[in-house]
Parts: sequence; structure tokens; C-alpha cells
Amino acid sequence: MNVLNNVGNALLRIDFVKKELTKTHAFIDQHQLPVAKVEDDLDAQMMALEKWSGTPIFTDGVRQAKVWQQVTLALSIVTGLLFGGIFVANKFMPEKQIFTNLMDWLFHHMLLGCGILLALFLVILIAVLQRKRLEQQLYGGKLYYETWKNIQQKIA
Repeated sequence: MNVLNNVGNALLRIDFVKKELTKTHAFIDQHQLPVAKVEDDLDAQMMALEKWSGTPIFTDGVRQAKVWQQVTLALSIVTGLLFGGIFVANKFMPEKQIFTNLMDWLFHHMLLGCGILLALFLVILIAVLQRKRLEQQLYGGKLYYETWKNIQQKIA
């Protein structure tokens, strides 16, 4: 069910971006702003408008979201490579009994092993939640509306 939820959210976001990009282009034409129109990229269009208005709110939010996306991706890759490496090493070198030794160590040092695994998964979870929070603020959230408010104040 989560897959369907993610697909639905992605479709809603695509629809939101298309509508907002159309509104943004109409706004630029209506007020004859000296800002280049950017096709198919709401982030770049909003950053161009922000550059014109002199406020970096949206740009900073996009930069933070990209940093958290990279952190999440890096943590996921490192975790996958670590566990995949253990699995592959155990398959190709069964005489070294890497997986068995690792499990023995984890059961002998239960608290430390659980603490390490819990910390790893909590860091990944926090990175994912932070990224999602920033994306919600960017697209139809607080940062998006503050940016529009500043652009309209610049015109007035």
C-alpha cells in the first residue's frame, strides 16, 4: 500500500509543479518582469524570481533539501554495501565464516551490537524525515508562500 501512496503523492506533486509553473509564467508576463522563463523546472524558475527580488529563502531551502537527499543516499549506499559485502563475502568465502562470526559477536555483545544497528537506522530515518519535511515546505509549504510574498512585495 505504501507504494501506491508514494505513486499517488508523486503524481500530485507533478500536477502541482505544472500548475504552479504555468501560474508563474503568467505572473511574469502580467507584470513584465525581467526574468527569463524556465520550462519544466519550478525550482529554477522560483530561484530566478528570487534572484530578481533579492531574497534567498527558496534557494536556501532547495540547497538544504539537496544536501539531505545526498546524505540519505550516501547512508543508504554505505549500509547496502556493508550488508551486501558481508553477504557476498560469506557466499564466496564460507570457510572464513564471516556471517557466523559476526552473529556470534552480536550475541555476545548484544547491547553494543543493538546500539550500533539502532544508531545506523535512526540516522537514516532522521535524514529521510528531514528531507521529506524540507520538500513539503518547498512545494506548497511555508518556504514557497514566503517566497511568493517577498516577490509580490518587491513589485508593490
